[in-house]
Amino acid sequence: MKPIATHSGRAMDLSVPPTDFQRRRFLQFTAMASLGALTTGTPARSGTSGQVAEAVDTSGASAALVAFMTAYFDAKSSRDVDATMAFFSPDLVTYIDATLGWDISGVDAVRGVFAKYMPNWPDQARSYPTRIIGDMKGGAFVTFVNTPELFGGELHILAAIDFKDGKIVRWVDHWDSRDWPNAYGLDKYTLSDYREAQVAQSASRGMQGLGQSLIAALASGDESKVGPLLSNDVVFEDMALRAQFHGRNSVQTFLARAASLHPYGTGVALRHVTGSDAGGAIEWTAAPEAPFNTGVFGVRLAADGTIARLTTVYDGALYSDAEITRMAAAVLNI
Repeated sequence: MKPIATHSGRAMDLSVPPTDFQRRRFLQFTAMASLGALTTGTPARSGTSGQVAEAVDTSGASAALVAFMTAYFDAKSSRDVDATMAFFSPDLVTYIDATLGWDISGVDAVRGVFAKYMPNWPDQARSYPTRIIGDMKGGAFVTFVNTPELFGGELHILAAIDFKDGKIVRWVDHWDSRDWPNAYGLDKYTLSDYREAQVAQSASRGMQGLGQSLIAALASGDESKVGPLLSNDVVFEDMALRAQFHGRNSVQTFLARAASLHPYGTGVALRHVTGSDAGGAIEWTAAPEAPFNTGVFGVRLAADGTIARLTTVYDGALYSDAEITRMAAAVLNI
């Protein structure tokens, strides 16, 4: 791996934990959140570490996947290395952080990372899902949050996950580091191999076909080809641009005027697909002009197989200010 950037020359020192969250305020917030869940009917759950209950969108997930991911994040937030590792296959190919360029290959290496960091996380450190799509056969798309205590800043992450025999065999995180303070001075690297070829393509046929059609349409530069894939009331989100579009016409118009600017435009290529007929993840290889080589779409499909919600993220921090400004102008159509 070749280093490309670092926010600090300091080695991470977790012997001195981040500033403690005020326990009294945390307990008050927990009580208020629980009361809110009871009074508003919001779905709630409480982890083994006494986490604040979270409402999670599981409308596109199988019951088995929901149970698996809920238990995984509870174990992770409980800082239990053995319990967390129980969710990974002994044949684990890799856990990749695409933004940091970390390829943590094999179950022993992943255990080593968790064993290094977890014991230093304070009690209030949490990792929790906000959206879960897919099933245990075809794989999953999961959005989740790591609170600042885990890796030096709050992270909102989109993950593509493959399973084998009911365990995680490949996990790839994608997130935008533009607002990340990198309080621990972590180095960033560039990867050339995301190891998708080392796992079986197990996404449902419908999800695979959708991924192929969407990427082919975007790569062609003719964004009118995207239209038939979208539901009339589709919502499209570009997390790196902090942008959201509602409706097929709005989405198509943006994609057309920004085709030569955004990394999932002309020249983008399909990398890997996970998920079920309800939706999943479409990993993509960025257009040649992009300053990085990967990103991901999260997809929620409507009952008729069209895209009801499409979310993407990539590392916007690798664009110059001028480039980001041009992309933002395309969002605003100015």
